[in-house]
Amino acid sequence: MNNLNNLSDEQINGMIDYLQNILMERGGLKQEPPQNSNYSHNLEETNAQRTQATQENSESKEALLKAKSGQINYVKTRIIQGLKEKNSPFWDKLEIVANKERGHNALNGEPYCNLNDMLLDMEKNRLGFQSNAWVSLEEAKMLGASKEERDAIFKATQNKEISPVRLMFIKNKEPVPLVDNNGELVIDKNTKKPKHKQFAVIENGQKVFKPAYRDIEPQVQFKFVYNYNIEMFPSINKEKIKPLNLDKLSNYAYKTRLFHQKDYSQEKRDKTNIIYEDLHKDLSLDNRNEALLERMRSYTLLKNEKYNQLANETKQQTQTRSQSQSYYQKKNKASSGIER
Repeated sequence: MNNLNNLSDEQINGMIDYLQNILMERGGLKQEPPQNSNYSHNLEETNAQRTQATQENSESKEALLKAKSGQINYVKTRIIQGLKEKNSPFWDKLEIVANKERGHNALNGEPYCNLNDMLLDMEKNRLGFQSNAWVSLEEAKMLGASKEERDAIFKATQNKEISPVRLMFIKNKEPVPLVDNNGELVIDKNTKKPKHKQFAVIENGQKVFKPAYRDIEPQVQFKFVYNYNIEMFPSINKEKIKPLNLDKLSNYAYKTRLFHQKDYSQEKRDKTNIIYEDLHKDLSLDNRNEALLERMRSYTLLKNEKYNQLANETKQQTQTRSQSQSYYQKKNKASSGIER
């Protein structure tokens, strides 16, 4: 296997030059402030509305291709940064990679996959963070981060003093709308938006309500969320931070495929997530990138294999617990009947 550690500075610089030339030809090195960081801030209301309008029009093939191309260029820009600074995780030994924590959302514990996870690893390495838990500004607010911290980070992002990680998602679920007895949508009086179904669960001895979701055909959600490491928010309530939740890996095999475009019909391929295959098409045109491509592939596969294994183990443990509980419930019921 090719190893970036075996390459000379001249070879590394050759890769950087090649990537930069591609990006400059396509205008991919332009750095734009976030159009929507999911942050409830007065200065951002206009941007949020603009982003929503963009999303509504993003079903056309042209819009999908443009958004996908933009994110590919963004990934390349981050790769260039990692190569220049030589702090990219691609230099880590394979045994270190296999033990790396999966990047995850601090609000709900959901894991990030493939290139999203790789981008978070690169940023974690670059800035020396210990945690691999990430949030948007709005999620930081929900976790108790102070307004002063959120405002400061928001303004620094707008001024390009800091550059949060930009992620893209596959949407495979949507909230279940709440309807009345006539089948009409129930509208919230305050927000004027449709309400959604919720269900009650017990957490830490307290009853809480969570939204109900339904499965939909997987589709790319071109809603770029700008993520920040939780260590950037000292005021966050640490007790609210969720660890990586392995129970959330139920659809993980689908999410971690590196080459899945072949699983889609031609008309649906433009709606697939950014994957290794998309980068490979651009970078494989120059043999100087062979080591980089192989390293990215092996890096992502190693992490996927580890977490696919953990997901399977977690699923088996959950099934075992469920079977045990069912067995003892039946046994107790039978014993109770005998005693009577």
